[in-house]
Amino acid sequence: MLARRPDTGLPLCPSCLETLVRLVPPWCERCGLPRAGLPVACPDCSRSRPRFDACRAVFAYAGEARSLLLAFKHGRAFELAVPLGRAMSAAAVLGGVADADLVVPIPTTVLRFLRRGYNQAALLARVVASTLGTPLEGRALRRVRDRGSQGGGSRAERARRARGCFAVVRPAAVAGRRVLLVDDVVTTGATASECAGALKDAGAAWVGVLAFARAVPGL
Repeated sequence: MLARRPDTGLPLCPSCLETLVRLVPPWCERCGLPRAGLPVACPDCSRSRPRFDACRAVFAYAGEARSLLLAFKHGRAFELAVPLGRAMSAAAVLGGVADADLVVPIPTTVLRFLRRGYNQAALLARVVASTLGTPLEGRALRRVRDRGSQGGGSRAERARRARGCFAVVRPAAVAGRRVLLVDDVVTTGATASECAGALKDAGAAWVGVLAFARAVPGL
């Protein structure tokens, strides 16, 4: 279900807040996309099950939510990490993914980190971990291959580009643990699924995904 909700705590004027589209139940129990009826797996997740156990986001990736993320990700608006991360923490509680042992950011490439100077997912993960009172494990997961930006391309193409790009470098930190993966935006879920697969192959008991925004078909 989609709902327009202005009570976000985000630095936006009232008219901009009204344009935000919050993601609320009912949704697919796994990927978190809105769907009518009971919270069971959507057709996409039934056909091609992602490796993560649940994915939740605060808003649809459109309008002012997209503008906020672009300012944060490319405009060096670091001050947005706190309100965005706090909104994500609230969504984690409401979405049933807050019961985790560790918070782990989805890693970026070394080249992208050097070019940008920061990993936006790591900044958000720090706020989420602090707000939820969950330990942050920022070095458990590493990007070991770079097949280019995930922007554009079909679901299958994104999955192909993400395959084999991530590795757990501290298996002991995640073995038997419930892990909450944090990213700024989820589009098809290919990157999140690949990261979750690496964590589960290293022994993680459960992997949830939390993002500020989620691409929703039709928006």
